[in-house]
Formats: sequence, structure tokens, C-alpha cells
Amino acid sequence: MAVRSYSLPDVWPVINRWKTLLGAAVGLAFVVSLLATFFLPNIYKSTVLFYPANPDNNQPSTRGEDLDRILTIGQSQPVAQALVQRFRLQEHYGIGQPGDVTAKEAAVEQFQQHMALVHNERDVIEASFKDADKQLAATVANALVAAIDTANQRITLHTHYEAIEQYKLYPALKKTQIRLHNRLIEARYHYGIFGMEDEARYLIREIIRTENELRQAEGSGASAAKIAGLRRALRGLTKIDGGNTLNLEGYVEGIDTLRSMYIRLDSVQKRLNKLQEAYDTATLVLKDRSFSLYIIQPAYPAGEKVSPKRGLIVAGSVVVTFVLSLLLIMLLELYRANQAPASSASPA
Repeated sequence: MAVRSYSLPDVWPVINRWKTLLGAAVGLAFVVSLLATFFLPNIYKSTVLFYPANPDNNQPSTRGEDLDRILTIGQSQPVAQALVQRFRLQEHYGIGQPGDVTAKEAAVEQFQQHMALVHNERDVIEASFKDADKQLAATVANALVAAIDTANQRITLHTHYEAIEQYKLYPALKKTQIRLHNRLIEARYHYGIFGMEDEARYLIREIIRTENELRQAEGSGASAAKIAGLRRALRGLTKIDGGNTLNLEGYVEGIDTLRSMYIRLDSVQKRLNKLQEAYDTATLVLKDRSFSLYIIQPAYPAGEKVSPKRGLIVAGSVVVTFVLSLLLIMLLELYRANQAPASSASPA
């Protein structure tokens, strides 16, 4: 059994036979699509153009690392969640009730669909937002760039923010420094050590002199009282229990104690100086640097819509309906043509 097929010249007669039904289908598609596009809201798009700043010199940057950092921040979930909450987009989009986690996630997803952050061919970053409310679209686009700026400063200037946070330790360290200083003064008076080297020279000189006098007195047959006095004087210079405030044994013990206290006091003082220096630098940098982005063009309410393309939608619907209808008709014609030979070939 031969199966009939259609060539291109055979199409026009088929269209002519089915023109009424085909015209009705195309006309219905035209009317339905026209009514559907009439109810679609106008969507407006607002765009901000900006450069990131180089964190090293605060100048406009086209470095890949700076551009990638800005794009990553802008497309991050925390930024989207913050803007959805700030502008109450969950209610604006009509997605669920406030506090509904699933609805909030859906609002964030829809926000990210309406938001675009791209690096164009001129090395400028375009941050845009689309919405039916042209004023809201411009406001959200500008807020998006402001949120990127804040997060970018937190990342690039984190050491300075950390320095300000660490400065909270300064009062406690200052009290420790004062307490150690007072203990050091008490230890100096206790051991009679104020200049260290001066006391050491004095002790050595006096011990040598007293010891020489004692040896001379013992060798020359001096009185027992003089020899006892020299021995007592020598003990006072060498032993803690000898009665002298400054003595060799106490000096050695005091030197070790004072050096340990000096080391601790010096360590605390260095930490204080470092905290103060870092705080002063951070305060100066953050005061002078109020932004990390260079705005070329802020977002303004758009004058013309970007969607829907009503004419394109209607034309597309008509063309698609015509093609599908024609395809269905051709299949029906082909089916009928192939059924006819089969019927005539069957026995009576």
C-alpha cells in the first residue's frame, strides 16, 4: 500500500480548503493574546553605573579581583535578604505572609530574578532592578549599590574595623599597666634598687673596701671590737638579714624580680601603644573614606517600559497558532488521503 505525502506546492490548496477554520484559529489567537497582554503590567528598569575603588589607593579600579569581589557581594544571599526585608518585597510581590520562611525564600528568589549585576565591555559594573513601580525600581537599584558599598568596606577595611573593636581592651590594659608600675615602684623601695648599675657599683666597691679593711685588721692585731664591727658591716653588705636595705643577696634577688616586672610592664606598654596607634589610624582612614565605590550614574525612574513587548507577543502567538494549526490540518489531510486507497482496495 502506497503512503501519500505532501510537497510544498500541495500546501496552498490545503490552506485554501481550510481557510475558514484556519482564519478562525488565527483570529482567536490574535484576540486572546491581545487581551492577555492588555492585563500584563508594564515593567520598568533602573540602572546604576559604577566603578569599584582600589582598597590600596582608593582610586577607581578595573582590576579583575576588585570587579569579581563586587559582583560576588551583590549577588550574595545576605544582600538580597536585607533588601527584601527593607523594602517589604514579600508583601509587594504578594508572596505569603510576613514571617513565613518559605514565602521569604520565594521573595528572595524573585528579587534575584528582577535584579541584574553585570560587568560590561567598558569595565563598568551595571546594577539594575526591574519592577512595575518605576520609583521603587530606582530606589531599590540605588539601595543595592549602597548595600554593596557597605559590605565591600567591611571586607576591604576589616582590619581597621577590627582595630576599633580591639580598642575596647585599652581601659583594662591601662589599669594593668598602672598596677604593674605601682608594684615596680614598691619593689624598688623594698630592695633599695633604683638605678641598678649605680647600686651594683656601690655594692662592689663597698664590699671590696670593707673586706680589705677586715683582712688588714685581722692581720695587724686590731681590737676584737673593730674586727667584729667590720665583719658586721661586711655581713650587712652581703646578706639580707644583715640589716642593710641594699645588700648583695637582696640585690641579686631584687634584680631578678625587677627584670621580670620590667618585661611584663614593657609588654603591656607595647600592647597599649599598638592599640592606640591602630585605633588612630583606623579612625583616620574610616573618616576620610566614606565610600568604596565610584558612582558614574545613579538610578532614576525610567521613562519607558522594558516589558512586556505586546506587539511581539501578539505576533508570536499568531504565527505559532498558524503553524500549529497548519501542521494539524496537514496531518489530518494526510491521514484522510492514506485512508482512501485503503478503503478502495478492500473487497466488497
